[in-house]
Amino acid sequence: MRIKDIKYEEFQNAARRGRTRSHETEQLVAVIDGLSRNQAKAVLIGPDDTGPKIRAKLTYASKLAKKTLHIAIRDDRVLFALGRKRKRRKS
Repeated sequence: MRIKDIKYEEFQNAARRGRTRSHETEQLVAVIDGLSRNQAKAVLIGPDDTGPKIRAKLTYASKLAKKTLHIAIRDDRVLFALGRKRKRRKS
């Protein structure tokens, strides 16, 4: 076995174990990170997608971004905005 010193930046840029993210998921995470209070966005439902499918993708992306979203489906769009952080009750 050989052990070698590397720069920390090289480690950070290395592929992580686990699920690889699609370009679509990366794009959703970036949009969710950029959202501010009193701001909403919409994803247009394409011919190959359904509302629940896009809602699930948004939910997954919001968990990656560590944000809470309010999501609603209306006509040909899936609307979303930042939600409140819920405080856990102490028992």
